[in-house]
Amino acid sequence: MGCGMFLCRNRVTMKTNTTSYHLDLDSQKCNHGCATFYHQISELEQDKRDLERNVNELKAKCEQIEKRAAELRQVEEKKHAEELQFLKRTNAQLKVTCCTIVLQNYG
Repeated sequence: MGCGMFLCRNRVTMKTNTTSYHLDLDSQKCNHGCATFYHQISELEQDKRDLERNVNELKAKCEQIEKRAAELRQVEEKKHAEELQFLKRTNAQLKVTCCTIVLQNYG
């Protein structure tokens, strides 16, 4: 009986140790998995910050391009208006000249 009790106690101890070992392994795997998960989160957050910075840079460039385009459009509109005024003055002068010539020749 002493030997049977010893074996029984030994078997229970081995089962307890084996269960404890498996729980410890599972815990280590979970900790490793959690660490990997947190590392991935950290990398994704950094990627997000980088992308947000990139978006802000692109928005700033876009605003600069739009501002420059508006300035160029204003310059072109002013140039067009000046050219139109020049052509209107020239046309008016030519009409006066034509009328003067016609009146001198037929008048």
